[in-house]
Amino acid sequence: MPKRPRGRPRGDQRWSTFVRNHAAAILACDFCVVVTATFRLLYVLIVIERKSRRIVLCNVTAHPTAAWTLQQLREVIPSDHCYRFLIHDGDRIFSPQLDGSVTHMGLRVLKTPPRSPKAIGPGIPDPPAQLPVKPHRHRHRIPNHCKVVAHPVLGGLHHEYSLIPKAA
Repeated sequence: MPKRPRGRPRGDQRWSTFVRNHAAAILACDFCVVVTATFRLLYVLIVIERKSRRIVLCNVTAHPTAAWTLQQLREVIPSDHCYRFLIHDGDRIFSPQLDGSVTHMGLRVLKTPPRSPKAIGPGIPDPPAQLPVKPHRHRHRIPNHCKVVAHPVLGGLHHEYSLIPKAA
């Protein structure tokens, strides 16, 4: 593939620019898996508005199908919607028939590339502003002068983590 000459614009938008420019018109959806107390697998479909980051649908099924997924999308997207794009991954549940039906609803389907986009990643938290930032080669290693502290939220149901300096 030929490379563009240095100093000349690409001629297209980068992904982040596209998302920022069209955030109000984007819906994104994906499945996640949860395990119940009796070790049953349930599949959770989540549909979110990109601009407001508001969850517009969260529904659960034990047996996800393309037909079930399409019905959920029909129920959440009104006929007079202002959305232009639906982003999803390449999971087989998002069949060509489902994508065709979504297109007939007036949305353009955009599929994310495999293994992307990664959100924050498995890295450690950024050091607080008051700590001197020493550039280190390995982002996923805790600096020697810091330690990770967990702060319980919701009675310990969730935790927020931060870096603090070690006591001398």
